[in-house]
Amino acid sequence: GVMRGNLLRSALTMLGVIIGVASVTAIGAVGSSGRQFILRELETFGTKSVWVERAYGEEPTRTERGGDAIVEADLDRIRAVCTAVRRVSPLYGRGGVWARRSGRHARVRMVAVDADYLEIGNESLLLGRFLSAGDVEARRKVCVIGTDTLRDLFGAGADPRGQRIDFGMGNPDQPTPKHIV
Repeated sequence: GVMRGNLLRSALTMLGVIIGVASVTAIGAVGSSGRQFILRELETFGTKSVWVERAYGEEPTRTERGGDAIVEADLDRIRAVCTAVRRVSPLYGRGGVWARRSGRHARVRMVAVDADYLEIGNESLLLGRFLSAGDVEARRKVCVIGTDTLRDLFGAGADPRGQRIDFGMGNPDQPTPKHIV
């Protein structure tokens, strides 16, 4: 009797309860999705990775750098002193580099790493091999390219192993040749 007498009030109350339950369920799903996203991102770099970067100061308009760069001797010291550290790799990136091959050009980001980076960065290869310790020690002019560079310079599905790419490091008339491994 009471519900029939206040049918509109009862319907609105039920609608409010339904919307409330749906909202709590949606918030839980969004939170769960966010947590999964964060875990996937952590897995990309490895949950046991530590990245050490050089600080450039607090003023973004200053052009000078303070302090020393992280050098090979620092990496050697980390390897020697930090026995729990299994892998160490420098990572130096430079964007806006032109890569050229047989009249084809691509704007690429060049990143300098060493042989340990493949495992540190949880990277995988489609073709060829990664840099070896011998490549790094002998300072061989070799490189590993990504799928976009492969497509832009060779065409999709091509096998670039052993081919040469020229990288323009600011002066297009003096390219630096690298061979793909």
